[in-house]
Amino acid sequence: MGKYQQFPVSIEAQLLGGRPGSKVKRSTLDLYTPGTYVCQNQQADKLHHLKSEGPTIHDNQWVSVEIEVHGGKFVRHKIGGEVVLEYEQPRLDDGTPLEKGTISIQAESHPVQFRKIELQVLK
Repeated sequence: MGKYQQFPVSIEAQLLGGRPGSKVKRSTLDLYTPGTYVCQNQQADKLHHLKSEGPTIHDNQWVSVEIEVHGGKFVRHKIGGEVVLEYEQPRLDDGTPLEKGTISIQAESHPVQFRKIELQVLK
């Protein structure tokens, strides 16, 4: 991070749970893009938030999530093996392709548990 940078530049797959007592749908595995952007259908999408087709998860359920990353080519979000979001060409705001980086896990506003985290190199 830069000295005056407020938030890490990143491609974020957010695990959002349903709010207790709320009937409002809140998809999980949405994409947030601080300092970055992606393309969908060959078009740059510079919105900070791309909504997935993921379900609203309630009541402390275990969720099987996969994030499939093919370098700077494309990314696929899956829940329970079902694709809920796809996008291509992740880039920094200045247009630099994002082809590699680190993986971070954070709990932003509430407790979260991870049962098993695996990394697999794709061919």
